[in-house]
Amino acid sequence: MGEIVGLCIGNYKFLSCKNTFGDLLSIYSKEDLKIEEVFDEELGESITRRYFTTTVSRAKMCLDVMGHTTSKARSFFEYHKKDYMDFLKEYYDGEVDIDNIEREYTFDNWAGAVKKYSLILATDYFERNDYKELNKCRVENNSICEKMVLDSLPHWKNDTYFGIDFYYLDEDIGTPWDVFRIILEAFESDEKIILDYTNLFDGGWCDEVPEEKEYAVAKTVILTEGSTDAYVISEAMKLLYPHMVKFYSFIDFSTYVVQGSTNYLTHYLKAFIAAGIENRIIALYDNDSAGLNEIKYLDSIPVPSNVRIMHLPDLE
Repeated sequence: MGEIVGLCIGNYKFLSCKNTFGDLLSIYSKEDLKIEEVFDEELGESITRRYFTTTVSRAKMCLDVMGHTTSKARSFFEYHKKDYMDFLKEYYDGEVDIDNIEREYTFDNWAGAVKKYSLILATDYFERNDYKELNKCRVENNSICEKMVLDSLPHWKNDTYFGIDFYYLDEDIGTPWDVFRIILEAFESDEKIILDYTNLFDGGWCDEVPEEKEYAVAKTVILTEGSTDAYVISEAMKLLYPHMVKFYSFIDFSTYVVQGSTNYLTHYLKAFIAAGIENRIIALYDNDSAGLNEIKYLDSIPVPSNVRIMHLPDLE
């Protein structure tokens, strides 16, 4: 036995874990935690509810920073499609219309099916797992993509999630988060995503207030020319995008007496690249002649895909 905790939009848990948060808190911050007394009509008494809440728009921002973009979803779908078509050609050539499947099984058609049935799952009233509205969709004239998505719902079936088989997929190629990013496209920006962990806590599987490590994500390192830039950007982020703060880190110039300047920024950047740092890195130069000239110079050296070289924005 155990307790299931999941990311719930409307009536449906779109991603879930058993007896642990797993990486579900990736899209939440500590400020999203709510602990409140509510009246349970079934029990006829007040209970303490513990949950996290965010919105679709904020979750999209988090996932995009983590690398789970719609572009990433498209590329991993194409990888999955190639494997699937190779499988059909090897084992079912002559038994199925492979040309038609290859023509109809496209990212846009798949994403359309994902969004269509996500809306149904979120709004469909169910009792004892009786997904009536979803089951009504299982008809003979379903498109290939609709059939593949429906065959994997309402719950994971044989490692398949919304029509994508993850059994042989390496995490570098794609994860359920990439599918979830497409699912979010079905909903309004202000739609709530709730992670209720009341039963998880009551069952003794977690602390009432999750530890810092539960929120852990890979950070993007922002390198600036000096301490003022780092301070202003980090403080502005706390005010404007508090849910994004945990995704970024800055050089602590004061505590460790780190020197700053245009040249030093380039020095730090080259040292990070040479060391093979895997974190995403943003080298952010001042928007002046020195900074812009340094960016031109960096065009001449190889820069890995996890590095972005930018300058402060143009202002009127």
